[in-house]
Amino acid sequence: MKILAAVLVSAAWLVSTDEARGGQQPASQQPQEPEAPQTDLMDLWRTLRKKPPATNQPDADRRTDVVVVPVVAAKPTTGFRYGVGATIEFPLGDPRTTHISSLNTAVTGSTEQQFALFVAPTIYGVNRRWQFLGDDHYAMTLVPNAAVGNGPQPGSAVDIDYESLRFFNTFSWEFASHLYAGVGLHFERQSDIKAAGDEDSDFATLPFVTYSNANGFNLNTQTAAGLGLVGTFDNRDYPSDPSRGWFVSPAYKFYVDGFLGGDSRWQRLTLDVRTYYKIRKNIRHKIALWGYADLVTSGTGPYLSLPMIGGDPRGRSGRGYSQGQFRGERWLYGEMEYRLTLTSNGLLGMVLFANATTVSNPQADQQLFDAVGPAAGTGLRFRLYKRSRTNVSLDFGWGRSGSFGVYFGLGEAF
Repeated sequence: MKILAAVLVSAAWLVSTDEARGGQQPASQQPQEPEAPQTDLMDLWRTLRKKPPATNQPDADRRTDVVVVPVVAAKPTTGFRYGVGATIEFPLGDPRTTHISSLNTAVTGSTEQQFALFVAPTIYGVNRRWQFLGDDHYAMTLVPNAAVGNGPQPGSAVDIDYESLRFFNTFSWEFASHLYAGVGLHFERQSDIKAAGDEDSDFATLPFVTYSNANGFNLNTQTAAGLGLVGTFDNRDYPSDPSRGWFVSPAYKFYVDGFLGGDSRWQRLTLDVRTYYKIRKNIRHKIALWGYADLVTSGTGPYLSLPMIGGDPRGRSGRGYSQGQFRGERWLYGEMEYRLTLTSNGLLGMVLFANATTVSNPQADQQLFDAVGPAAGTGLRFRLYKRSRTNVSLDFGWGRSGSFGVYFGLGEAF
């Protein structure tokens, strides 16, 4: 756990479904220090359309908002990705006592002829009595054919081209203040697996094939499916962009041979820890810390379902690398981010971040920290919704051996 301890210590095109834009934050989510009047992209959209200023109507915070934005990104394996994303925000209860729920979606294509459809619901029940979290997608994608446990080998292997269908969903009840416990369904299937660009001359000797053959997995389709137990402590003020609080979520997942077509019986433990600190009296300067552990505890999982960089529930880890560029039976990750609001009205901000990752392969006597992948970068933030403090993010990350990526998203990386 050295990497987690090191990080924790080292401290547009817009459409709205409602014309009323309330300017007041719910009392239960108000920051400790007073702020200047806040502005978001929706306010600018109203100004461009020459609409009257937002009003503080009594039910303004109960409205449903929809925003559509263009999506652009670039990663070493996927090339330039383009498309359209949408987010829907709505409260299921009084916003003073209930977090704002959201449904994020995106449809994208890429210069590598890849198509993807993503749906990520984050639903909070009345008075936060329950929560439903999801990360579902269909994607045609590429990942590096990285050796298990050895870390990335840029340019040394043929990428893996496959279709991915995934449903990660958890439902939890609050049993004490800020404490939740629940169950989850975890299903992922990779099909039509082949060498990228039909460059299969060396594919049979590369890590995906050698690992799959050694452990009895099909080379064309692989499935991991099972149930999990999850616990959560969450006292963040704003889940979308916290200024204080903790998020701690351990989960134990049981994958079953034959369940929904699962290929093997195995188990894994994950631990997601995040915390946030104001470094000045106001909330314009913050430090965010993230530690993530993903450990296979028994059995053997399919190659494409093993712990890996970018394998966290929302796939936001590892800016500076491609998803799967580090892959192993055990994976540890840590990240620190400095967040600065550039304008007093909250409209524009920026971040500086640094992260590090390490994987292991006990079967090959390769241990954690035998290889470490550091990365760093910077990005811009544009306040999309002042009600929930949801931002549009644009990040640039650099990793070792010339790895580089551009990342566009709705919300913070963590």
